[in-house]
Amino acid sequence: MQRPKRVATINDLSVFGRCALSVITPVISVMGSQVLAIPTTVLSTHTGGFKNISSVNCDGFIDSLAKQYSEIGLDIDCIYSGYLANSSQFKSTNRFIDTFPNAFIVVDPVLGDSGKLYRGLTAEMVESMQNLVSRADLITPNPTEACFLTETEFAENFSKNHAMDLILSLAQKSSANIIITGIDIAEIGKCNLCLSKSGRIFAVICDVKNQSYHGTGDCFCATVVGSLMRGDSLESAVCNATSFVEHCIEITADSGEPERDGIFLESALPVLLYIGKNKKIIDMR
Repeated sequence: MQRPKRVATINDLSVFGRCALSVITPVISVMGSQVLAIPTTVLSTHTGGFKNISSVNCDGFIDSLAKQYSEIGLDIDCIYSGYLANSSQFKSTNRFIDTFPNAFIVVDPVLGDSGKLYRGLTAEMVESMQNLVSRADLITPNPTEACFLTETEFAENFSKNHAMDLILSLAQKSSANIIITGIDIAEIGKCNLCLSKSGRIFAVICDVKNQSYHGTGDCFCATVVGSLMRGDSLESAVCNATSFVEHCIEITADSGEPERDGIFLESALPVLLYIGKNKKIIDMR
C-alpha cells in the first residue's frame, strides 16, 4: 500500500464553531489523505456572532515548519491555504510554497462575504492575495472574494453574462482551475461556477435550504481537495463537495441550533466514504 497523500493546510484554528482547520482536518482525513494542520491563528471561536474572542497569532510558525520539513526531506503533495491574518503570514506562505515546488497548490482566498472584507483585513492584504492566487493550481473564492480579486463591483445576484465575465476576469489573474462558490445566477439559481484549466466552464447546481452556516465553505473546499487527492476529476470533486455540504446543511437545519455553531459535521462524515457524483451540471458555453 502506498502512503496517503500529504496535504499541508495553512489556516486558522477556531476551537469552537466548526470552521477552518477544525472541519478541514477530519474531512480530508476521512477521504484518505494525511493532513498537516498548520495554524495561522488560534481563536476561542470564529468571529461571526461571538464576543470576547481570545486569539493568538502564530507568526513565524509556518517558516519554522518549512525549515524542519525541508531538513528531514518530507514530501508534501498539496499545500492548501485559507485564512491568513497579516502580511507576514502571506510572505511565510509564499516561502512555504517555494520550499515544496512539486506540491499542488490550492488557495481558498479568505477575504470577505456579502460584499465586505472580513474584520481586520485591508486593501494591502487583498493585493497580497492577488499575488498568492497567481501561484495556485486551484482557487475557490466566493462571489465577494472573486470581486475583490478582480476589482469588480459586487452584486448579490448575477446574470449569466455577468457571472461569465467574473470568472473569465479571474482567469486573467490566475491560470488555476477556478471555482466560484455559492454564486446566485439569475438564469439557473445558486450554483458553484467552475472554469477548468482546459477552458471548460460549467455550473454545479446547489439544492440547499435557505440557511447559512459558518464553515460550509471550508467543508466544500476540503471535500474538493480530498477528492482531487484520491484522483477524482475536477467535475466529480465539485459534485462531491456540493452534495456533501447539502447533506451537512440538511441534517443540521431543523435542529434549532444557532447557525454560528456550524453544521453537524460529526454526523455527516461517514457520508464521505461513499459519496459520488450525483449533481446536475450545466455547461455554460
